[in-house]
Amino acid sequence: MNRLKQLSRSQWIVTVSLLIVVLAIVWLMAWLMLGYTQYQRDMQNIEPRLARLAGLLEVEERLRSSEQLASAEVNNLVYNPSEESGALGAQMQKTVRELFASAGMSVTGTQILTAKADEQFTRVGIGINATGEMQSLETALMQIVEARPLVFLDRLEIQPERARRGRNVKQTQTVQVRVQLFSMRLNSP
Repeated sequence: MNRLKQLSRSQWIVTVSLLIVVLAIVWLMAWLMLGYTQYQRDMQNIEPRLARLAGLLEVEERLRSSEQLASAEVNNLVYNPSEESGALGAQMQKTVRELFASAGMSVTGTQILTAKADEQFTRVGIGINATGEMQSLETALMQIVEARPLVFLDRLEIQPERARRGRNVKQTQTVQVRVQLFSMRLNSP
């Protein structure tokens, strides 16, 4: 402690200056070490992202061809965006009438329903009234399932007609049906 008291003023200034420089160097080293540690953590987080991106770049061509195939399939399942919903309703009405008639059903009435739009699709619907045997109804519904663009069944009401009794009366069940169907039209992007 006596030695510190013996230092002159100029020696004190040099000592404090050196101490400040040493502290600045230590602080700078600590700051650089913390920065390097943060850099290492960032690199460890970025590496998996870069690997995923590299993987995507490798399969980009397959992804593009898959997207084209999916677009072609969607266009096969829904109506084209260039077609007007009123015309689509009439076309769908004609197609479904023909399906029911070919299945043996007697179509007593049809109605084009109001089109409903959402973000990606417009829902074009029709209602149809028909009479026929239960087997014919089953055949008509199976044909609807196979129709392209897809036709979805929204509502089905079946009412049996009164059976007649007697010896010469057919034993098949005749039904009256009210069916609401819809198809989708892709909206323009």
